Amino acid sequence: KYYVEAYDIADQSILLSKSNERTEVVTTGTKGYYYIIDDNSENIDFDIKDATYVEGDSSLINLSNNGKYIHMKAVDVAGNVSEETTIKLEVEIPELRLTSKVNLAGANGKGIVELDWSTFELEDMYYVVYRKEKTATEWTKIVSLEDKLTAKKYTDNLGNDKAKPSAPTINITGNSVGNSIDISTVATDNGTNYVYYVEAYDAITGVLLKSSSK
Repeated sequence: KYYVEAYDIADQSILLSKSNERTEVVTTGTKGYYYIIDDNSENIDFDIKDATYVEGDSSLINLSNNGKYIHMKAVDVAGNVSEETTIKLEVEIPELRLTSKVNLAGANGKGIVELDWSTFELEDMYYVVYRKEKTATEWTKIVSLEDKLTAKKYTDNLGNDKAKPSAPTINITGNSVGNSIDISTVATDNGTNYVYYVEAYDAITGVLLKSSSK
């Protein structure tokens, strides 16, 4: 609120006139935001000295923070800081779906396994690939995080058939005819069964974001 008083220039003790009162609202607008991200839902009075400051009404937060809490305070041009708001960062990450197929022409006919997870929509990922024989208990890491695999496909050249066929059963039916003997054989070969799964890690933070089903 404001008003003005007018005094006699010769005798400043004499009030000559007083203006009407005026009320004004100073609106400076929101300048930016302070925020911190942590695992504490009760962090309701953080110190802005420890916070990150951004201007504008949108920010990009790395997915490695998914599931944590963001605490935010607004600040205006005059430096006034708002009360704190907290919200949990909950973003649905797409499914990491792994498909595979055997290519019997690979590895000189021993067979290879071609893995594909190209339907996964996230970018800037490093992928780790695991394999085990179906009857085994331990997984083998065939592509590690240090390999920095960014492609959404991988060919396992060592995923070929190592299992032996069963011992053949020999059957002789009938007698020799025309200087030959009728022999039939039976053997089974179910090949080697492998199981795979893939993990997706954020390429910047190294945080595990998603795994395919085993």
